[in-house]
Amino acid sequence: MRMRLLGWAAAAAFGAGNGHAAAPVTDLQPVDAVLARVGKATTVQKAGESDAARLLADISDFRRRSSDLPPQKAAAAWLALWDRARLIDPRRVASDYDAYDISVRAAVGLRSVIAALPSPEAWPAVRKLAEARVAKKPDDASELGLRLISEALTRDTQAVRKSLDRFDRLLEADRPAERDVKRASIDQARALVYRLYGSKEEIAEGFRASIDAQARNGYGFVDVPDLVGLLGADKAEALLTEVLRKPVLLQISQGEATRSLARQVALNGIDLLRKPQWGLIDNVGTAALYEAMQKRFDPAAGSANTSTEEADPGIDYLRQRADLYYFLDLVIAGRQEEAERAMVRATGRGTGFSIPKQAMAELIRNGNNEAVYAYLAKLLERRPQVPAWDVYLEQAAYLGHAKDAMTLLDRILKRSDLPPYLRAELQSKRLDALLGADRIGEAAAGFRSLLAVAPSSEDPKLSERSAAAVRLAALGRILKQPALAETGFAFAQRAVALPTKAQNEWRPGLLRSLLAELRRQGRFNQAQALALAELERESGDPRNAGLTAIVVDPSKRAALVELTGLYDGAGRSADVMRMLDEVGTWGARDLSALMAESDSLGTALGLMAARAFKASGNTAAAKASVLALLDQFPGYDSAYQLYVDLDPERAIDELERRHSLDRFEERPLIWKASVQRMTRQYDAAELTIRRAIAIDPSDGEQGPNDRMRAYAVLADILEAKGDAKSAQTYRNAVSAIRVSEQADELHKLGLYQRAFSAYRAALGEFSDAYCIQSRLAVQLGKLGFQDEALKHYRRAFELMPDSFGRVESHCFGCESVFAGPSAQAIADQVFTSLIQKGSLKPQAPYMLGYLRMEQGRYDEAVVLFRQVIALDHEYLNAWKHLYELGDKTYIQASERDIARLRLFELDPRQLHVSYRLDEVSDLSALWRALALFEAEQARLGTSDQVYTLVRSAQDRDETLAKMPVDSRAQFERYVSLQDKMSGQTSRRTPAPSLANHTLLLAVLALMGDHGGSELDE
Repeated sequence: MRMRLLGWAAAAAFGAGNGHAAAPVTDLQPVDAVLARVGKATTVQKAGESDAARLLADISDFRRRSSDLPPQKAAAAWLALWDRARLIDPRRVASDYDAYDISVRAAVGLRSVIAALPSPEAWPAVRKLAEARVAKKPDDASELGLRLISEALTRDTQAVRKSLDRFDRLLEADRPAERDVKRASIDQARALVYRLYGSKEEIAEGFRASIDAQARNGYGFVDVPDLVGLLGADKAEALLTEVLRKPVLLQISQGEATRSLARQVALNGIDLLRKPQWGLIDNVGTAALYEAMQKRFDPAAGSANTSTEEADPGIDYLRQRADLYYFLDLVIAGRQEEAERAMVRATGRGTGFSIPKQAMAELIRNGNNEAVYAYLAKLLERRPQVPAWDVYLEQAAYLGHAKDAMTLLDRILKRSDLPPYLRAELQSKRLDALLGADRIGEAAAGFRSLLAVAPSSEDPKLSERSAAAVRLAALGRILKQPALAETGFAFAQRAVALPTKAQNEWRPGLLRSLLAELRRQGRFNQAQALALAELERESGDPRNAGLTAIVVDPSKRAALVELTGLYDGAGRSADVMRMLDEVGTWGARDLSALMAESDSLGTALGLMAARAFKASGNTAAAKASVLALLDQFPGYDSAYQLYVDLDPERAIDELERRHSLDRFEERPLIWKASVQRMTRQYDAAELTIRRAIAIDPSDGEQGPNDRMRAYAVLADILEAKGDAKSAQTYRNAVSAIRVSEQADELHKLGLYQRAFSAYRAALGEFSDAYCIQSRLAVQLGKLGFQDEALKHYRRAFELMPDSFGRVESHCFGCESVFAGPSAQAIADQVFTSLIQKGSLKPQAPYMLGYLRMEQGRYDEAVVLFRQVIALDHEYLNAWKHLYELGDKTYIQASERDIARLRLFELDPRQLHVSYRLDEVSDLSALWRALALFEAEQARLGTSDQVYTLVRSAQDRDETLAKMPVDSRAQFERYVSLQDKMSGQTSRRTPAPSLANHTLLLAVLALMGDHGGSELDE
């Protein structure tokens, strides 16, 4: 997933200075005082290389030179490395950091050798040599595995199957227990081969084989493919009937028709089931199967058939989920007493109560959510301790019963028998309702009551109350009521100062949000004091006390970044430089390892450093820093702004180059157009900015003050060209987005009525913004204003085709725009009409395909996405959905291969979409695609060094030098390895990627090699 940095500090007005506002200097302590409190770490001869380390060095050397060798020599040299790796004992290299292979993230071994495969031209030679070795040792599993790998590389599927059959025959000499384990691995490998290369019938046969393997071993879950798509309904029913009579647990993640058929088969043959298939009860409408299963397997239901399955955590989770869906079915059927018992079972494991998104969509689609709301209202009045308040309040708002919900809360809170924890929780829920209704005075009083008791480490609701305190502080800012902010800050600051407990995993998030709010309200000195206190706080493993220059507690590093961010925000660049140069506990030698670390406002340390370098006159370091930052975050506007300021003469060429590396990232084009405008190249600037807008007109990935930047630039260009009228239209669009961003914060804080007023004001500025129309529709629908919501839905759908590019990005509040039958019916009308009118825009079938996917009509969605790709071969998100639909319905493996490799070609770094390459069936095609990308990365010549952190590097060396001699060498090698791993670029190289291929890993498992262990980073 694409990473980006969003922050208030980094989101300054367009073109304003260096992108950050200056804070009063007097609000911050001088850097000397800070450095004195931060302190400096005060607290080694290398062992000789092992055989494993020498092997790794030779493997690395072969990776570099194999392309220069003739195929025969490359194959022979590779096999020599393979033989050496077979002799390595994984147990003896587990702690040998010199033998840790970064390419495969494991100790050197056979995977490392696969990661050094020569080019496909040498693969036939590898196979020929492997076949000769098997001829000499036909019963050697290792030799047979090597041949199987070579057969997979050369895509000889018949030979692969024969080799697997040969592994079967080798089992005859094993003892029964060993035989069963090995047979399971063979069956799993065979199923994988069928999935990669087989026909529909062979894939089904592979599934049958995996069932048999699991039945013999009697453990685990079996993934069920889309059998209906593979075989048709009749043959799928016969196969499901067969497998449901075996002692295995089924998971059906592919194919709605298969899932429905499996439920019916299980119900019809309930007495023949060997294990409880709770996983089949995964939506509403499954009550009959639940009851049959309960009668068959649950001793509490009075059945003579007992089961020990419930002790298994996996089965327990599935049973809990089944209880939830059964509860919903009972509510819909009006069986209230039974529903209450089902809810007790569903919530009795301490996990709370929530309705999955798909189930809620189904309830809404069928008009059953009113019944769920009514039932919960009665239940919670009788049993307010049931953890179902979030669902109840959500549905009350959605159905227009918000006032009734408030009345119920007030009635329950008047009771004198409520335990303290429950009273606090219900008070918090009531606050949400009051804020949503804009009853600010009552809400403020409620917050004060909630926070009246001082924070305590023993308070089970400390996390919730602390979050409420920060929320109150933010409300004080928005509502311009400083007293509210003061109350919130006082509580939150006392809470973060409490001793840390192991279970307080929420504390870092609280601290970050508190720091951010303090800074937004200009309380810089309080934020600085809080960060300093965090540095001086006792935390982490005491065994690392003398290693603070190397082993850095994440909270300490975050505090250092925050302190640096405060100086950066104040414009005190010299103090930023001193933090970089004089702090010894950064835990890194070079800034490159810390580029992406950000403060509470989302400003990256790399950007802070680049600003400081520029201010000090070190332009080279500034450019190196900002370009390295853009390598990691190609959508970071503040970094682009600084780069343009640093190097305006070369900026146009560099920005175009960066766009060529990622054709779906519009930011380089936006900033190129800005430079062209500034240099009066108005026609060229307009062409560039319109290219940027076409990529993603919605621009939904960007944060406040950066979204729709392209339209602001276009307005400036048009105004410079004398087209003031058109320029004003685009300025109105940008203004509308800014207003909607303010509405987003109001909505996030729970001020719903004010948020809706702001959304409507935004539409007054510019009514043709689909994102504003859709988010207003979604939120109005949730609050029960259905008629008004549907009007905005229709307009949003009409605008969508012109608002989506080849890679759309949804904005906040727009993700559930297709929720509900009424909205879907309108979308269906709009998108179908566009197609019927003969629209040649690929967005028309794309939007209808998107809708069909949301509706679960997967086969129709596949056809529509194929139409999109036929119209536009570079429509990234259509390729993405086509690939993903292979998990929902049957798509031939060859077509999924095409989609995978096309996604890799279009987005090789997976900045915009996610996909897996480890099941591409054509390994040669995969190798060549990866090789092209590797060559391009090598041509770019990216550097892993940006700026030496002088004191930090020195203190790391001093710490190592002072360690005991017996542990110094090993720790030094560990540090060296960590430096390499932290500085490693995101390059993807061909052979290492093949080392993670599922089929090759499965073959290694047949040979008894499971790939080694990973090192935690």
